[in-house]
Amino acid sequence: MDIYRSFVENFHGIAFRRLLNDKIVLFEGMVKEISGYDKEEFMNKKITWKKLMHPDDLERLSENIHRLHVIRNYTTEREYRIKTKNGKMKWIHENLRRIDEKNQIYIEGTIVDISKMKNAELQLRESEVKRSEEQMQKEKLESIALLAGGIAHDFNNILTSVLGNLELMQMESLEGETQLLLTETLQATHRATNLTQQLLTFSKGKKPIKKTESIIQILDEASSFVLRGSNCKTQCIFEDLIPPINVDANQILQVINNLLINAKQAMEKGGIITISCSTIDINRIDTIPLPFGKYLKIAIKDTGKGIPKEIQSKIFQPYFTTKSRGSGLGLATSYSVIKNHNGHINFQSTKGVGTVFNIFLPVWDEAFVIEEKRNENSILPENMKVLVMDDDKAIHRMLSRIFKRYKYRMDSTYAGEEAIELYNQALLENTPYDLVIMDLTIPAGLGGEATAGEILRINPDAKMIVSSGYSNNEILANYKKYGFQAILKKPYTVEDLRKVINIIS
Repeated sequence: MDIYRSFVENFHGIAFRRLLNDKIVLFEGMVKEISGYDKEEFMNKKITWKKLMHPDDLERLSENIHRLHVIRNYTTEREYRIKTKNGKMKWIHENLRRIDEKNQIYIEGTIVDISKMKNAELQLRESEVKRSEEQMQKEKLESIALLAGGIAHDFNNILTSVLGNLELMQMESLEGETQLLLTETLQATHRATNLTQQLLTFSKGKKPIKKTESIIQILDEASSFVLRGSNCKTQCIFEDLIPPINVDANQILQVINNLLINAKQAMEKGGIITISCSTIDINRIDTIPLPFGKYLKIAIKDTGKGIPKEIQSKIFQPYFTTKSRGSGLGLATSYSVIKNHNGHINFQSTKGVGTVFNIFLPVWDEAFVIEEKRNENSILPENMKVLVMDDDKAIHRMLSRIFKRYKYRMDSTYAGEEAIELYNQALLENTPYDLVIMDLTIPAGLGGEATAGEILRINPDAKMIVSSGYSNNEILANYKKYGFQAILKKPYTVEDLRKVINIIS
């Protein structure tokens, strides 16, 4: 008996024995510490343990309780929740066994508080679910990327030819109705261009082409463009000395534009959009799924109607939209852009109060040198000789018309083997090419990477521009590493072409 008493006194739980009619015979241990009630309150039936049990758990365990009453020598264990005297919810682990004696039937067992372990288990499960959802989101984006990238590549080739020819017609057309039609057609084509860019942004292999940029300038540009003429007001809260960041300015601008458009549309009667920017340190106590370090936090907050809870888990999914004229690509694209910048995007939304989107981008300690830009408004150099390598005949014809307008000589080829031969022959004849514009992907021959390598072997000082409608994850993101001086992303305009030639000439 002394051994039993010693066990009970040192046991971090409750040991009990009761009759089938719930009359308690023994109730010892950490009764008050676990339940908040004194032992005497249970012994005098002022409170019963069953009353403390969560109703859902009591219903769930009803079969278990029934077996204790009908099966001889039945043993079991169970987990459930109780509500303590101060209203706190706790998790309990209980071991039970039925003892059939000659004149009486007893139920005895132990009760242990497992709240700490259970809460840790639930947190781990929630974390695993969250990771699983992130993985599913990633897999969805990657599967769509295969289709999106291919469509965008072919479509961008078409748009390059359409844009160039429309601009040439606009330059030469008379004023009046024709000019108006051309302008409207160009505007529609630019909208199609924006759509393909959104497809490419989360297509497989689309990596940001980064340079050192001022996030304040990007935010100013986006807000002045998106909110011009609207009934929304902006409030900017910027921390002093915001550091520059290494980003693809066009992609980050696209993200900010998407978020501002959503904020504006969430406030049909107008309101205030707050744009804030600050630096934060993410450490082990933060729940943001990013490596520890210094980050730039951009927050865009509206005072709109909020995002309904039932769709909050879907808003970053491709093609999910609640708008009658939406493509469902805006937030999916934003998610992909920020991920590709090694950052994170999340949101909080309250019905009737508004929504805030938070963007986290890494701040780098290394100093990045902003490339010196030449005067983009200068006149194009004259009498240039250009070699074009592209597998699209329409692009050949369009570039030929443009260069003819600028009195350039242009030779063209459809694959790398012939481009190398033409380039070498021009050097031997002492009439070298001043510039080579080459497509990155040639299905039926040498592509841009291999061709560039051979041309550089012939002439290490060759000036080359790489062009593509599908962004390769390595070459376009690190074009200088492969010997190119500039990028011409399809679809491009006459003005884009002129700027690029000016920069490298």
